[in-house]
Amino acid sequence: MDTLNDAEAAFEYMLPNATKQVNYLGEESAFFTSQAHKETRRVTMINYTMGREHFVDMGEQMHKHIHGLTAGWGQFLDFYSDLNNARKESDD
Repeated sequence: MDTLNDAEAAFEYMLPNATKQVNYLGEESAFFTSQAHKETRRVTMINYTMGREHFVDMGEQMHKHIHGLTAGWGQFLDFYSDLNNARKESDD
């Protein structure tokens, strides 16, 4: 059998090994792609969870401070509005 000069006979011997190698590399590539995707998703979820906790805490603190300022301004305005009303009544 002269496989050096007969391409079809040579392909019968070469292709099964080449096909096995290509299939192996394809499976290996799919495995690493899947692992990279899982790891990326895991790290993203950790960062998302940490970020969410941080911003919820920050939002609660900002809400508390803004509420305190609003209440203080409300008391300030109530106090001085009453003084103006009392002064108006005494002027009348």
